[in-house]
Amino acid sequence: MLKKKFILYFLIFSNLVFSQSEKWKINKEKSYVSYSGNHFLHSWEGLNKNVFGLFVVNSDLNISEIAIILKVEDFDSGNSNRDSHVLEILESLKYPQIRFYSNDLKIIKDEIEIIGKLTFFGKSIDKLINSKIEIFDNKIVLKENFDLVLSDFGVKLPSFMGVKIEDLINISFKIEVNKEKI
Repeated sequence: MLKKKFILYFLIFSNLVFSQSEKWKINKEKSYVSYSGNHFLHSWEGLNKNVFGLFVVNSDLNISEIAIILKVEDFDSGNSNRDSHVLEILESLKYPQIRFYSNDLKIIKDEIEIIGKLTFFGKSIDKLINSKIEIFDNKIVLKENFDLVLSDFGVKLPSFMGVKIEDLINISFKIEVNKEKI
């Protein structure tokens, strides 16, 4: 047992000492995640500018890990009644956060393929996200959009005038991380 603990501590220590990775923090001033949805009578969208998270960036500016957290209550559609209803439908007191984590990333030219775990409404699914990427010496910017199926997470679709909203919503994002000491 002591030998196993020693090996584990050695691996953790050697990873910290010899790793050339840094944690880069999401710039909340320049990052956002938005959603848009549809019903046959109207469309809507909401914006969240309180994006939290970190990227682990190696010395050669490759990203090895991404961790992003959003609060459901921070999405703003510009309509307080709609936002209150969304918080109720999404049971925001029970499931207050949306999380995304990945350590499976591939950069090819100006695009990045991210395979990660998206947790929403208390359920996690594997999600592939392709994004444009811009890499600078002190910042990295990801920008793209993708579709999400609400019923994949067990969300009960609300209805208006007897017709449910569309199950498919579009997610758009711009995530900027900056090199800074954390």
